[in-house]
Amino acid sequence: MKFLFLVISCAAIVGAWYSQNPPYGQLKVTGKYVTKQDGTPVHLRGLSLYASDNPQGYHFFTNETMYKLKCYWNANAIRVPLAVEYNGYLKNPAEEYAKIHNVILIALANGLYVIVDWHAFATHQAEAVKFFANISSTFGSYPHILYELYNEPSWDLDWAQLKSYHSAIIDAIRVNDPNNIIVAATPRSDIDVDIAAADPLNYTNIVYTMHYYTNMPNTSIQKAETAISMGLPVFISEYGVCDAHDKNNLSYFSWALTDCDACLCALVNHANSSQVGDKTYWTESGAYINKKLWSTDQGLTCSVG
Repeated sequence: MKFLFLVISCAAIVGAWYSQNPPYGQLKVTGKYVTKQDGTPVHLRGLSLYASDNPQGYHFFTNETMYKLKCYWNANAIRVPLAVEYNGYLKNPAEEYAKIHNVILIALANGLYVIVDWHAFATHQAEAVKFFANISSTFGSYPHILYELYNEPSWDLDWAQLKSYHSAIIDAIRVNDPNNIIVAATPRSDIDVDIAAADPLNYTNIVYTMHYYTNMPNTSIQKAETAISMGLPVFISEYGVCDAHDKNNLSYFSWALTDCDACLCALVNHANSSQVGDKTYWTESGAYINKKLWSTDQGLTCSVG
């Protein structure tokens, strides 16, 4: 009986989940900015992890990774991609959900904001509604959480179709979580933020994502500048090395904290969680991102040891 009571008591304690306060507390969207509750503009900057169904992704879903991103990279937020297709959520829903659930707990414990990314290449609206309803029901009371509704929309979806998709998921989230920021995808793989600016969603605390890579034409930057000038809160949830984001106080997340031979990987091939804080395992891209993150105040207090 004593053992049973202990198990129940521990479960009750764990159910509340240990968390450190994130750097800026509860966030909101004020005009074109992500802000504190008092309206002071802030930015979220960090790295995106890799897809949850890939060992080069989930091997970094660890407390050691989160601590080192915070204390050795000065990242105040992470982006966690839930793989949807291939060997992801559609095929293995319980396993993939558990991975995301656990990495959110780790982010909470480290006081990091965490973007939960529906990393899909088609809408899968019914499944997305169910997933975000579950996540918001479980974690919606924590100010650390942001919801990214769709990774990179296929080019055959226009903004009217995306608005309908977003609205269905936003409504499901807002039943459980009236406050946390939602990241809405924009047309043509998150390039056409200017189109969203002309006809934004009719909800509060929404930002609009842009993905940018250095091999993209200058028209992509022009689209972002147009959207910002129209008052749209632009949020760069994924980018490859570039240097065009600071002047508008934008939030941004580098793709990706993983180990591989590709130029966009932050870590060299075969690196692991224990080496995330060791610059000898950083790629040229990773070293650049690290320097960039340390160039601004991220609101963090961290003891390295």
